[in-house]
Amino acid sequence: MTFGQFDESFVSVPIIKNEKIVSVMQGIRNKKTNKVFFSHTEDTESISFFQNIIFSKRILKPLKDTAYPSNNSTSRAYWQPVTSCSTRTLIVGCTQDASGANCTPIVSTTTTCTTTYIFTNDYDDSDDGYYPPDGYTYDGTRPNVSNEEEDPCAKMSKYGKSEKTKSLMRNLKAETSSNKEKGYTLTDESNSLVETYFEGEIGNSFLDIDVSSGVNVIIHSHYTGLLSIFSPDDIFNIAGAYKGGFIRDPNNFVLGVVTDSGTQYYLIIDDLQKFSNFANMVLQYGFDIYNHMYANLSKVNQSNTNIQNEYNFLNYLKLNNSGLSVMKGDADMNSWSKIGKGDNKNEIKEDKCP
Repeated sequence: MTFGQFDESFVSVPIIKNEKIVSVMQGIRNKKTNKVFFSHTEDTESISFFQNIIFSKRILKPLKDTAYPSNNSTSRAYWQPVTSCSTRTLIVGCTQDASGANCTPIVSTTTTCTTTYIFTNDYDDSDDGYYPPDGYTYDGTRPNVSNEEEDPCAKMSKYGKSEKTKSLMRNLKAETSSNKEKGYTLTDESNSLVETYFEGEIGNSFLDIDVSSGVNVIIHSHYTGLLSIFSPDDIFNIAGAYKGGFIRDPNNFVLGVVTDSGTQYYLIIDDLQKFSNFANMVLQYGFDIYNHMYANLSKVNQSNTNIQNEYNFLNYLKLNNSGLSVMKGDADMNSWSKIGKGDNKNEIKEDKCP
């Protein structure tokens, strides 16, 4: 790979082992002597650059799917990385009097890469390009969206306590004994919430939801045998929706889940800047890797009690400075509390919302 600079005097070649970049071979051509000098590096930034370029699409393939689902889906397969990199190379060469055979230039290369993610619904097959919808940018930001500091209960109440949302959450609660995930998106159309229903496939532990028109609320169910709280799929997809610019009102957005374990929760974005950084981390290496990270770091699993999963999930969000807050509801979805870690293991503090 050459960068079209220095009279094509620099080449960098990734070394691949077991579908992973393990190191990078670099070649420098001395234009005066026309000799090429090779060096070997395990620089993490260089490795990360090639890892993103070569394997990003393959990593984003769903863990269980053998083919990508249809367009207009929030499936993991449709969050596409956009990577931009800059490379700076410092070369300390040889003097004219030095023998070319015994003199090797000293080369220092720094590569800085930034990866953001966009929803790949808008696909242009003329040049294999992906574009965000009109009015959005590649880093997932939207104009005129402020990071208002509000009480979490106030953030949740606009949509989470609406009669439409609560009624649909109750409907989903009645379906948790099913063998498939079900859910709704809700969009605010002239101060009226309009719902769209989605249903997963039997036995799948995730749900393909279309957010291409923008959403204000996403609610869904976890059937028997699934987690009693938010799953890695839930976190990955809310991160992708935010970075793709598909959350219409981030300050009041609600992600809801009801489970067969008798629990119901809302997840809200309490700090936009912190969540933006957290979303970058979640999306960085694709779902397969994040799924393993979540399992190992959060310690949330099906064998835990509801309280253990609550505590571990809250701990995970806090340790990762996620900018997210968790709201817990009663069985009728009428009473909600912000929950947080207590002082002791598996102790949960509840601050009831008015």
